[in-house]
Amino acid sequence: MLLLKNSKGDYLGNEIAESAQESADFWKMKYFQALNELRASNRAIARLVKKRKPKAVDVIESLLGSPTNIWVKLLEGLVSKHSYPALDAPQRTHIYTVYSELLDYVRAALDKRQKDSPQFDHMIAGALNISWILAAWALAATHAKAFDKRRPVSDRRAMLLYERRFARAFASYLIGRPEMREPWDGQEWENPFTVKMESEGGDAQAQI
Repeated sequence: MLLLKNSKGDYLGNEIAESAQESADFWKMKYFQALNELRASNRAIARLVKKRKPKAVDVIESLLGSPTNIWVKLLEGLVSKHSYPALDAPQRTHIYTVYSELLDYVRAALDKRQKDSPQFDHMIAGALNISWILAAWALAATHAKAFDKRRPVSDRRAMLLYERRFARAFASYLIGRPEMREPWDGQEWENPFTVKMESEGGDAQAQI
């Protein structure tokens, strides 16, 4: 092996060793710098995603002051309260009594919320909340039956499939909203965000 000498006549072995060590230290430093930059970038992205991530809105809580699960528990309590044993079924329920008491609870909650926001339609708010609570309870009750190991497996599977179909159909209807205008086909329709409005309601023109 040919060894080169420097200007002083010394062999370059020590310099080569030092150069290799310096090179290793250099790339080690660059590696950790890049790693720290990557970690900082990931933290920044995580903060941005967390900041921009939309929060799930509980419609019932926003209108009635209590989350949906509280109202589902209330409805289940009313069902138990107004149910009685029967010969041809595990139990029967006084459905109209349950609906009536649930409506009373909803109306009382809406009366309290109306003080904070007096300009809302009581009929629409009541219908929205009652239907939402009943739909949520129906899905929860069906889910509970599907996972009740005391029931026959065939019945449980049928209930789970029913739950999935109901949830999909309910969501599809809310998104598609077929024939939503039919009950009010006598009125003149106008998009409230249109640039040029024909209505004379006294409001300022919409700015898009």
